[in-house]
Amino acid sequence: MKEVQRLPLEWVIPEGLEIVFANHLVIIDVDGQFVVTFFQATPPIILEGEAAKMDTVRTIPATAVARLAIPPQQLSAMIEVLQGRYNRFMKRQAQSGKGEED
Repeated sequence: MKEVQRLPLEWVIPEGLEIVFANHLVIIDVDGQFVVTFFQATPPIILEGEAAKMDTVRTIPATAVARLAIPPQQLSAMIEVLQGRYNRFMKRQAQSGKGEED
């Protein structure tokens, strides 16, 4: 039996691929996959002197900007990586904040 050769990934980011802002997400599991939908919620623009306009607002639109289907094993690995990156980010933020107070 021939041994399976593992090849490294070569990450390719197409030129022009946009980075989109997302401030909300919904995760559902469908057919053994997690479907993650990222949304951009945009509050209404209410200028000074237009406070009464707020009374007419019933919803805030949240537009889907990306949807991903992720296998459970990959999601678990992603959560681990995200948690590590988040922890390092928060540590740097705390350190930089302490430096500003001194």
